[in-house]
Amino acid sequence: MPSQKRTSKQPKKAQALQKKPRTSIQDDSQRPKPKGPIILSSSSDSSDSSSSDSSSDESSSAGSQVSPRTTPPEPAPEKRKHIVKSKHVVKRRIDPMDKIGRWAVCSISAFLNIPAIDADKFESLNDNYEPDDMDQSFLKAWDQLVVLAPALKELLKNADTEKGQIKYSDALNKISCSVLSARQYHTSIIRRDIIDWMTFEDNDPPLAKLPKSLRGVNHPATRRLIVPQRYFDKLNDPEFLEKLRNGTVAIRATDWPAFLYDQWQVDKENIEIGLFTGELLFSVFYAIFFGIGSATSGDYRKNLIAARNGMRKVTGRNIAYAAIQARFALSAIEKWNIEDAHFDYQVFYNEIVDFFEEFPEDEQAVWTLEYWNKCVFNHKDGLAGLETAGSTRSEDEYLSDIAASTTIIARKARKERNAKTPATGSG
Repeated sequence: MPSQKRTSKQPKKAQALQKKPRTSIQDDSQRPKPKGPIILSSSSDSSDSSSSDSSSDESSSAGSQVSPRTTPPEPAPEKRKHIVKSKHVVKRRIDPMDKIGRWAVCSISAFLNIPAIDADKFESLNDNYEPDDMDQSFLKAWDQLVVLAPALKELLKNADTEKGQIKYSDALNKISCSVLSARQYHTSIIRRDIIDWMTFEDNDPPLAKLPKSLRGVNHPATRRLIVPQRYFDKLNDPEFLEKLRNGTVAIRATDWPAFLYDQWQVDKENIEIGLFTGELLFSVFYAIFFGIGSATSGDYRKNLIAARNGMRKVTGRNIAYAAIQARFALSAIEKWNIEDAHFDYQVFYNEIVDFFEEFPEDEQAVWTLEYWNKCVFNHKDGLAGLETAGSTRSEDEYLSDIAASTTIIARKARKERNAKTPATGSG
């Protein structure tokens, strides 16, 4: 029987019963489940309880044959042992060759073939060696690796012994594995977050991050980015879109995709105007070389990935690496493949590298790299140019620069304070 609402008219005796621990409840169905274990009193406990208060005696004489039940207090929570952690955290030592491989993939080549480079380098030690164009590219990659890891030259020199050969092979294997690991890592973070950096139009349907098959030509936002720039004006043509979807219109690596361009600068008469200045390309670059947190801000700090690896300027290979990662992330394919239908990623990468390196003095190539370095390092020649400029310009001119550091500002303030303070003699 449900208990009635207590009112001020209840007898004092009833009020006293309600204030005492529950010893008997006529209807067990209304009994709340106890939080702790229920302890049933034994016969010896009953005899010992004869000296209990009158409320217990009256409740037992009410005809209830159930032994009084009490809910013991909840046990105190177990005290956890507090382990005092040392302030000194030992960082996992990174093997130098692993570090070289992770940086080499985005600074030397996205498709670094270490076994082929090794084979060509050994061949080149022969007096009658005549390299072809492919061999030349591998030998150039070796020279670039040695710049990053000078120890390789000494390891190669000592590779004429069994022990030396093992050390040399082990170093190359570590570089090869870390090249693959770094590229896979970059691919995973760019494909995951690139949608957050894209620009959507008002009438675009939502685009979920998964499955990736929704991207590519299947969604208007990604379609506007991967379509070749020369087809950009046809995106509102239903007939063209159908040909694009069924593959009649092929997207090839030799056609610059629209995401490489700043669409506000595009010149239909000159396909190179606005090339490699697309906003999304910069976001991918910043995510790879600065860190995922800098993807939209582009803020350069001393502890960033680029700084830790000694990056002092942007190169065509850096841009090419960001471009292939962006292109894969925008596509509908789930797994990384060098070939995506008609689109070959290695050809795409090489086309971009050739744009900057085949004719390095070309006006457009020079302008593009200067533009990138201004955006990334705030100087057309990168960090080296910024340091040189700081030594030749007056301090006031340097402070007016956007990238003026707080240390220079503080130095200027100290100089002004000291100029106002008269010098005091020692005696």
